[in-house]
Amino acid sequence: MTTEPPPSARGQLRDAFRAFRRNHLAAFGGLVVASIILLAAVGPHLMPYEYDAMSARERFSPPSWRHPMGTDQYGRDTATRVTYGARISVQVGLISISIALTIGSLLGLISGYFGGTIDGVIMRGVDVILAFPAVLLALLFMVTLGTSLTNVIWAIAVVRIPGFARVARSSTLAIREEEYVQAAKAIGARDLRVILRHVLPNALPPLIVMGSISLAIAILVEATLSFLGLGTQPPTPSWGRMLNEARGFMQLAPWMAIFPGFAIALTVFALNVFGDGLRDAVDPRLKH
Repeated sequence: MTTEPPPSARGQLRDAFRAFRRNHLAAFGGLVVASIILLAAVGPHLMPYEYDAMSARERFSPPSWRHPMGTDQYGRDTATRVTYGARISVQVGLISISIALTIGSLLGLISGYFGGTIDGVIMRGVDVILAFPAVLLALLFMVTLGTSLTNVIWAIAVVRIPGFARVARSSTLAIREEEYVQAAKAIGARDLRVILRHVLPNALPPLIVMGSISLAIAILVEATLSFLGLGTQPPTPSWGRMLNEARGFMQLAPWMAIFPGFAIALTVFALNVFGDGLRDAVDPRLKH
């Protein structure tokens, strides 16, 4: 008997990548996501203006060669602020989902592998969090701890942990019955080694798929909190905060809302089709 996963499991990610490349819509979503991440990383350094640079003479300037996305009520360049807003959204999304993925996966692996009382305690805690709507729980978190970027990250992470825990548990329940896992136990492998070497690698594909979809949710929640004044604080720009500031100038300067709104919509759309493509590539039976 061998403790190594079957070859099909080792080649699962490679096969999924090949299937993903054949999905043109998902590939487009991946390209857009990569472009947004690149924009967030280097875009602010390439912009000719500072995000908080004001100009009384250029207030409410419409889109032009000088200001491709126009300016706001303070004469600040909208394109620069949208670019900086991308950095905030990507930063919050990636960090919060990484935290949720790590903690949720750990809880799910432990719950599914050991079962019994441990499973019951962890899943009841997960159910308590799931009893609250995600945005409402995030709002409660922010109101309790105060407004800061760090608190936004933790608020989003907390509301996304249960989803990862359930997916990890579901995968673990199936994987722990596989022959190579039973063989590893039979030759005396420690539980931690079995989890890290055999269970986790085979549970990763659905977790990665959920991570891409959760990133879209995280960006929406961050935009919602910023729109309500509980997220990023002025003068630091974020897409949600920019939409909030644009409410009173929709007729005078509609571009103030159009461009950050389009940025949110495009990012969420790209992440969703990217996540759908990953899901279909990981499990072709889920294609619709």
